[in-house]
Amino acid sequence: MLKFLGDIYKYIRNIDFSGMAKKAEVLRLYKNLLWLGRDWPEPQGYRWFSERTKKAFRSNSNLKNEATINKHLERGYFVEKEIQTLYYLKKYRAMKKRYNSDDETKWGPAASQLSEYVKELESRDKDWGKARAEAAQKRSLKPSKMFPKNS
Repeated sequence: MLKFLGDIYKYIRNIDFSGMAKKAEVLRLYKNLLWLGRDWPEPQGYRWFSERTKKAFRSNSNLKNEATINKHLERGYFVEKEIQTLYYLKKYRAMKKRYNSDDETKWGPAASQLSEYVKELESRDKDWGKARAEAAQKRSLKPSKMFPKNS
């Protein structure tokens, strides 16, 4: 057991902890990109996206200069935002196409029942509006006009 702990101590002693914050940041960006890649559209799909991401990160794994690492991180964050925007636009366009169409048949029988119900309510509102106007007109009549005095 002590020999095993000694080996771990030797390994930890040789690690350069100055770049650990950057390493964690790079890993977080990598995981975020792979997570975003789950929704990557076909025909490429997730497998293609993950292979491209791994290849990009492996090709830059030998970087030591902190300024260069920061530059690549900024590019990675930009790509992350672009992918998020791409997904947002895809969902927005699908919703717009779905809800701004004039085709009522795509919603099925429940939508046609709803449209009939709305038409019925609108007709009731018109009838109610007429009845309300007649009642207001009757209230506005003064008794002298209803029952004229015989002079």
